[in-house]
Amino acid sequence: MKRNLEVVVQWEDVVHELFVITGRFPKAVRFVIANRITNHALDIMSLLVEAQYMPTKKQPALLSRASVLITQVRVLLRISARERWLSLGQLDLICTQIDVVGKRVYVWKQKQNEKIEKSTESLPADQ
Repeated sequence: MKRNLEVVVQWEDVVHELFVITGRFPKAVRFVIANRITNHALDIMSLLVEAQYMPTKKQPALLSRASVLITQVRVLLRISARERWLSLGQLDLICTQIDVVGKRVYVWKQKQNEKIEKSTESLPADQ
């Protein structure tokens, strides 16, 4: 559980940075792109917290959904950088932080899948 808590804390840092970055977007796009980025970020936070308290068998589905949203946030940030709503330096910094969390979510999901496989292997086969 400790490792999973660290993922949540790291994502909190990412969310804070995303609020700062998207708060500087032009008003014309703040309520479209910026809101989508921050809403996805908050949804990811919810999924990570929820996964911590769910039984092992339910965690992979939540973590898969979080991974999809992490990828969507990356894509929206790249679009934002292309439109010059954030600098390439900002993009590099935030994507590095996002990648760290994304890798940890992936490892967490893989470990839970391994636990599930081991628990099903130890069950007696139906005859």
